[in-house]
Amino acid sequence: MNDFEKQFGALVKRCRTEQQWPLKRVAYELGVSVSVVSDWERGKRFPSKDNLKRLAELYRIPVCRLFCVGADLCTQHTPGCPLCATPAANPLPAIPQIVE
Repeated sequence: MNDFEKQFGALVKRCRTEQQWPLKRVAYELGVSVSVVSDWERGKRFPSKDNLKRLAELYRIPVCRLFCVGADLCTQHTPGCPLCATPAANPLPAIPQIVE
């Protein structure tokens, strides 16, 4: 597990806990098992593209917020967001292999 996966997992967990939702609710809403959501939050697995989109929709945030270290700055597509900036100006870290 690399730093990106840890940060991603911590942010996914933070989004869930800010909503005061148990793992079971998120798993139910996304149609996955509780262990899958737990693995995402612990950085053990990475969601598929479809599940990334569904997570963002569930938490009512832009997908890019799931990748922002300074997520508080990225409630909209903003210049401070590394995914919203032009690639030449702000290169991104490699994204881990997507696991279905």
